[in-house]
Amino acid sequence: NERLMEWRHVAVAWDLEARRLELYVDGKLAAKAKKGDEEWYGCPWDNGTPSRGGRATGLQPISMDHGKRTWTMRDEFHIYNRALTAAETTVIGSSNTFGFDLVREMDALGGEEQPNTILSPLSASMALGMALEGADGETFSEMQEALGFQGMTREEINASFAGLLDLLLTLDPSVEVGIANSAWSRQGFPFTDSYFNAITASFRAMVQELDFSDPGAKDVINQWVNDQTNGRIQEIIDAISPLDILFLINTVYFKGDWTTQFKKSNTQQADFHLEDGSRVSVPMMSGDIEDVGFAWLEGGR
Repeated sequence: NERLMEWRHVAVAWDLEARRLELYVDGKLAAKAKKGDEEWYGCPWDNGTPSRGGRATGLQPISMDHGKRTWTMRDEFHIYNRALTAAETTVIGSSNTFGFDLVREMDALGGEEQPNTILSPLSASMALGMALEGADGETFSEMQEALGFQGMTREEINASFAGLLDLLLTLDPSVEVGIANSAWSRQGFPFTDSYFNAITASFRAMVQELDFSDPGAKDVINQWVNDQTNGRIQEIIDAISPLDILFLINTVYFKGDWTTQFKKSNTQQADFHLEDGSRVSVPMMSGDIEDVGFAWLEGGR
């Protein structure tokens, strides 16, 4: 693969009794998976054993140790670790700028009672990137400018998103990252096959046609989102309008440990000062942590 720039020593241990895989990268345990997972690092289960498909091909048994059979990988197993292309760097920078602009707009619309907002710039940009693929002419140019992709061709934008998906999903085996895209179309609406083929190729999108007049259609979409976020987002659609013809959805799931962690035993109750001058008692984490950045903005919310 022309995008691969670094080789890593990778080994997999398979516990025969527990049906559990353990991934070792450069001699260190990086991740675990158990039987029942549909896919793990590109290695689907087949009859209780890792199959020879996906990225994890070329598995060869080399030893037996206390009920574990160990494989090492030939050169078919790759971990992406490379420099970003110029186009990918532009997409990331533009997505961050677009994300901050979007948060400011949402905050202004919400007024003083606007709750805290968490937004993924990549998620917003990627979902609109799928919409951009279906645009043309003046609409394409306006969306391109809004997203900060001026000067980039459609092919460069799509290739950048595809490359970032490959990179982000395999960049660090010690953390759990899930990025998924989907397109849900109204049954019978005449979309072109070329559009769905393009977002499937560039955004790895799952495409499905649904009967939007069926009250259960929204539940199908919500269940997909729930599955992709491991239950963190259980509902994204509360109703489907007769005018809705297509839902383009991106989900991002991240789970990782802090490099430097707070000790639970150091957590103590302390006063938190509210904007109106009152105080509430809350559990405060504490610890001796070096090189912690801090930013403060007058009037920030």
